Amino acid sequence: DCSKLKTTFGWKPRWNFDTAIEKSVEWSKVYAAGGDVVACMDKEIEEFFA
Repeated sequence: DCSKLKTTFGWKPRWNFDTAIEKSVEWSKVYAAGGDVVACMDKEIEEFFA
C-alpha cells in the first residue's frame, strides 16, 4: 500500500498496473530464453524515465 507515499510526498506511479505486469512478463521471457536480462532491464529503465 503506497497511500502514505502519496499523501506525504505527493508520489504517483509512472506506470499503471497493466504496464508493470507487461514489463515483468517481458523480462521473464528474456530470462527464460537465456537472453540478455541486463539489456532488457536497461531498456525498461530507460522507458520508465522517458
